[in-house]
Amino acid sequence: MHKYVIVHFIHKPSQLEFPASNWPLHITLLGNHNTPTLEYKLVKSLDSFVKTCSAFEVLVEDEAMFGIQKDILVSKLKINKEILNLHKGLKDVLDINGANYDNTSFIGQGYQPHSTVQKDSRLNANQTVLINSFSLVDMAPDGDTSKRKVIKTFYFEK
Repeated sequence: MHKYVIVHFIHKPSQLEFPASNWPLHITLLGNHNTPTLEYKLVKSLDSFVKTCSAFEVLVEDEAMFGIQKDILVSKLKINKEILNLHKGLKDVLDINGANYDNTSFIGQGYQPHSTVQKDSRLNANQTVLINSFSLVDMAPDGDTSKRKVIKTFYFEK
């Protein structure tokens, strides 16, 4: 069973596979999860869902410390109905596909839109970001937790 996350890349990765320690700047749309559904069937479900999505903008608010030990610096995004609807829609698709979430505290009602500050890039307060796609990312391609692999990026048609 593969572990996935769904993100919107602000900086597209230069290659589909990249080191876990070097994520491109992104917004987390649906946290870590696994599913018994075969990957090609999951992609097919997301292909259907993306046809219902429209591009929208989100505003960066301020910084916060996330993580169990409050040691991960993030840029928080202003919650709006569009990002909540996207999160809920993705969750609905994954739930139909039998998803199990690593931490349900941050799924559904607990979703906190954010972008983790990276070594060489970040979002700044009052910046606006266009969300017009989402990517399904394998958190351990071929069982290797030191890597990440973009399975597919789904672009909004509207």
